[in-house]
Amino acid sequence: KATRGSNPPPAHPPAKTMSATEDQPEPTNRALAFTLAAGMIVFGTASTELSKIQFETKSHGVDSCDADDDDEAHTKDCYFDKPYFNTLIMKFGMSLCYFLYLFDRRQRTKKLETKTLKMDDGSTALMASTDLDDPTTRTVVAAGDSGADDQEVPFSVILRIIIPAFTDLVQTVLAMGGLLFVDPSIYQMCRGSVVIFSAILSVFWLGRRLECRHIIAVGMVLLAILMVGLAGIEDAEAADDDDGGGSSVLLVIIGLLLIIVGQFIGAIQFILEEELMTKLGCPPLLLVAWEGIWGLTIMFILYIPLYYTPADGGDASVIWHENVFDAVVQISNSPLLIATSVISVFVLLTYNVVGNLITKYLNAVARSMLEACRTIGVWTVGLMIYYVGGNQNIGEAWTNWSYLELGGFFFLVYGTLAYKDIVPINPLDLFRKPADKAPGAREEADAGAGDYRAAPEVEEF
Repeated sequence: KATRGSNPPPAHPPAKTMSATEDQPEPTNRALAFTLAAGMIVFGTASTELSKIQFETKSHGVDSCDADDDDEAHTKDCYFDKPYFNTLIMKFGMSLCYFLYLFDRRQRTKKLETKTLKMDDGSTALMASTDLDDPTTRTVVAAGDSGADDQEVPFSVILRIIIPAFTDLVQTVLAMGGLLFVDPSIYQMCRGSVVIFSAILSVFWLGRRLECRHIIAVGMVLLAILMVGLAGIEDAEAADDDDGGGSSVLLVIIGLLLIIVGQFIGAIQFILEEELMTKLGCPPLLLVAWEGIWGLTIMFILYIPLYYTPADGGDASVIWHENVFDAVVQISNSPLLIATSVISVFVLLTYNVVGNLITKYLNAVARSMLEACRTIGVWTVGLMIYYVGGNQNIGEAWTNWSYLELGGFFFLVYGTLAYKDIVPINPLDLFRKPADKAPGAREEADAGAGDYRAAPEVEEF
């Protein structure tokens, strides 16, 4: 008998109810972002250093070159200055993503057959696929868990990948050509100019408006590129004066221009990739795979005119001429080239997958930011190779002009972060206490005025 003020005992224990459908525990957004960022920096650094190692490696081939910078003597033991073949290796690694895509899709299909349900009391239960017909147990996750990654991508979308594949091919060849003539750290910092072109394209292509703080941030990045470029030119001039075997000033300028033009094309590529993944539902793995497949197809066609173009023109001839047969013979005669080529396939495959995942799950500017921030990794490795490993060709020495390059690096990183509204445009605002707002007060649009406040997400690119 129930007494007054007491609750009557339940007639039967409460039934377990199902709150949500889940597959396997997934990392939080912050953990996912950190993992992707770390992966892009590590594999991006390895990609740059592997390319530089190949370019500074001599091997016996079929073409002749000047022996020890002597125009009169010739030898077939030449540097592996093959930017197009380096791009071909990258495209092959990207094309292997198709098998990862098939494996990932198969695993997702299996998970759809049996779902794991989380009960209100914290326990779990299995739900057979037939339970999906019961509207009381169907959830958003169960009904649409597969998403775009498990749907058949139309062939029309596959054909549209040709455009970003071509832009990726062009910007990679230009960047690799620039890396032949500049140090890896300068090469990496100049790639940060993609933020400038991203901002320009977001205005003229996407019709977005830049706030004053974003314009100032872009100006900081531009100043950084000028400082880094000047440091590279002065270092090359000093090396020529000391007869240290460095690239001439003209070649360094050509290298800088190749890299910067390549980044403009790369900014176009990022927009096209973002549209394919977010609007047309193309899975990142499939996008990388078909960019590699289309890239290989274009490269095989492109090698025909490259073979017949004149080889005259000195070191700059690598831009318009390359003998694929010479590249194959050089690799076969060098264990180092064989090893770096195989490792590059794995590194480039992983790097491009991570890069496209960042573009989809974060945004294109985040990818551009990480491209700039990985510079410190490239520079650190270069200094270690020079001073610890004792290799002066691949490593980088610290010179008087390195201080200017270091200043450019700080401007590059801070300008990139300010463009994304991660830090205030005024560095002093980092040390100020956020201002208390009255309830209901409207947040100002410009975070750079007054006390620092977190700016809203704008100009996602």
